[in-house]
Amino acid sequence: MPKTIKYSIYIFLFFIALYMITPIEDAYHNELKPISQGYQSIKYDFLDHYGEKISDDIFMYIHYFITFAENAREFNSVDKANLNNAYLDCIEDNKIFNITCMKNLQSTGEEFLINDKCSWTFFGHTPIVQHKNYYLVNIKEKMCGNFVGRFNSYYVFEYAGNYIKVTNAFLPGKSLFNPIKYYKINEDSFSIVSEGCAHGADSCRGQRADWLELKFINEKHS
Repeated sequence: MPKTIKYSIYIFLFFIALYMITPIEDAYHNELKPISQGYQSIKYDFLDHYGEKISDDIFMYIHYFITFAENAREFNSVDKANLNNAYLDCIEDNKIFNITCMKNLQSTGEEFLINDKCSWTFFGHTPIVQHKNYYLVNIKEKMCGNFVGRFNSYYVFEYAGNYIKVTNAFLPGKSLFNPIKYYKINEDSFSIVSEGCAHGADSCRGQRADWLELKFINEKHS
C-alpha cells in the first residue's frame, strides 16, 4: 500500500478516535464517576406541613426573598417590588420562614407576588433528600421571555415543625447550572452532582456536570 494512502488512513482513524474520546470522557465524568464514588440517584419527594404538601408558591416567595436579600438576582425576571410585603411578618432574621403564618395569609387571598407578569417563570421546587432535619432542595426558574435556559439554585433547609430555615444556598446568578442528579450525604454536608446536559442545548457533547458541596450550616446563614 502506498505511504500516502496509509498515512491518510492513519490520520482518518486518529480523528475518528479523537471524536469518540470526548463523549466517553463526558459519560465517565457525568455518570460513571459519581456512581463509583458512592453517589446516589435523587429521590423525588415533597415537604409537608402537618400532612399537607407545602405549595410551590411558598417556596417561590422564599427563593425570591433570599435571592433579593443576597443580591443574587442578576438576570431579569421578578422584580423586588413585586414581593408582597404582607408576608414579611412571617420572616425572622431574613432566613427563618413561619409556614403556618404564610399559609394563613395565603388562605385570606393575599398574593405572594403583586402585579407580576413573570410569575410563570418559576418552575417549582424538587426536594432531593432528607438527612435528620436538613433537606437538600433544587429550585428551578427561567428568564421572562423566550430564553429557553434554566437557572437552578440549590438550598439546604432546616425544617422541623413549623419553621423553614435557610442554612445554606448555592445561588448561580447569571450562570445556567443544571438540576441535581446525584447526591451523597456526608457528616456535615451534602455533596451533589448536577445533570451534564443543559436544558434546551442543541448538543450535549462536551458538557460536564458540576460537582459541589453544600454544608448543612453555612456561617453566613447561621
